[in-house]
Amino acid sequence: MNFIGIDDIDYLLKVAHIQQEMSWVKQYLNMPEKEKAIDLIYSNPWFASKVVKNNPENFSEDFVNKIEDSEFIFNDEWNQEGYSADAANLIQLVIKNLDHIQEDPDVPAWSYFDKAKVIQNQWMIHFTDEADSIAVNGFTNLVSDIRLLGLTTHIGPNSPDRSDEGYGFAYLANDFKKYAHNSRGTRGEWKYGSECVLFRASGIQAFHWGDEEPQTIFYGPTAKNIIPITGGDKATYAVGDMRGRQHRHKHKSTYIVYENDDLETVVDWAIANYDQYKNVISVR
Repeated sequence: MNFIGIDDIDYLLKVAHIQQEMSWVKQYLNMPEKEKAIDLIYSNPWFASKVVKNNPENFSEDFVNKIEDSEFIFNDEWNQEGYSADAANLIQLVIKNLDHIQEDPDVPAWSYFDKAKVIQNQWMIHFTDEADSIAVNGFTNLVSDIRLLGLTTHIGPNSPDRSDEGYGFAYLANDFKKYAHNSRGTRGEWKYGSECVLFRASGIQAFHWGDEEPQTIFYGPTAKNIIPITGGDKATYAVGDMRGRQHRHKHKSTYIVYENDDLETVVDWAIANYDQYKNVISVR
């Protein structure tokens, strides 16, 4: 008879937790329109107030006056205080205006994404300027609140909204070839960094309307098989021997496993040869 050990139980609990997290993020990003409207009314009262002020003919005079005088608070009782008709009208008008939400750090993340689907244990690529550090330490600058994932550039590295247990952004290995090139001419060839890490993880793929590209929101603790891709000895991009990473910059050529001036070629090589070189080119 085979018994389940403590390690097996821990693993099964971890898998269940990850699946629950992914299911929740998917449901949140794919929220039905009515639920989006209600969520927006509670979380962003400025938007709801703007809708009322722009459409006063759809509401009772008392309701409009309370909004204009900033006396009204959207809470669990707001549609039970004699304003049930106003509440129903507000929800419908907010639904009609969902496409006009301004880009603002406080706008819920679901307003930026569409067609979210679960991605399990896929090769992803994350651009950075600290590839070796991520390979050694893992992802440590993740966003912990999924409601903030629509616009994360304003969240500083020391913000309480950053943690080791949150979410990060990456491209699927096949998507970066089409979407990651920088057309703005401000940070070199790639949009989000001069280096990158290739890794396997689970997450949610969705289309980001602001950035006009499919992005993968990966759950940080699922990241594994992390391969840093940095500058090479004789070429622009290289995969190195991570066993010698402490001396890598002193004797770089000794620790280069594969290099090429084309990042796509390096990524394809790393994936195709991972099983043979996994103990050399990756950690974690």
